[in-house]
Amino acid sequence: MAKWKTDGRISRNLMPEKFLPSVEGVLVSTGEYGVREMRAREKEQVSSGASGRLHDSIMFVTQAHKSGIGGQAEPSDEVDKPSTKDTVAIGSQVPWAYYVEVGSTKHMNKEGHDAFVQSLKDWYVRAFGKNPDDSENFASFNALYKKIMDEGTKEMPFVFPCIDDITEYAKKMLANAVSMNNYATRGKR
Repeated sequence: MAKWKTDGRISRNLMPEKFLPSVEGVLVSTGEYGVREMRAREKEQVSSGASGRLHDSIMFVTQAHKSGIGGQAEPSDEVDKPSTKDTVAIGSQVPWAYYVEVGSTKHMNKEGHDAFVQSLKDWYVRAFGKNPDDSENFASFNALYKKIMDEGTKEMPFVFPCIDDITEYAKKMLANAVSMNNYATRGKR
């Protein structure tokens, strides 16, 4: 899985209890921003446009809210709900998301091989619109398969390059939320 989590625990220690509802709003807004950034980065990295399931599965989740997944994403691709209420998780749990993020070495392990071959065939269909089992496509599919088996895959990060921007966004949103919440609660003391 390739995902990133941020939380508001530091802010909980520094802020009065009245500001904590604002933290959830900041986490949701940060999650929405993170999904947009990661999807844009993933689309830029995987220029073939064949990344459908990974792209569609990038989502955010807090304990109280989550974004939707769609298109080719499957329910099992959803990011797990965080265990604390002041956390947002952003990313994808597509089985190959991690390998897109960091790349892979040559494949030497036979465990999961059949699932790997099937996912590669599914990708081939999405990327080229052709059946890899048809005789006229067999050579090109085999060349792709052999290259991945022998050399691995190049990393195409879509999570790590976004972390600094997402963090800065969250800081701005939190500062705004605290200012607005403080203003809104004045006079209620």
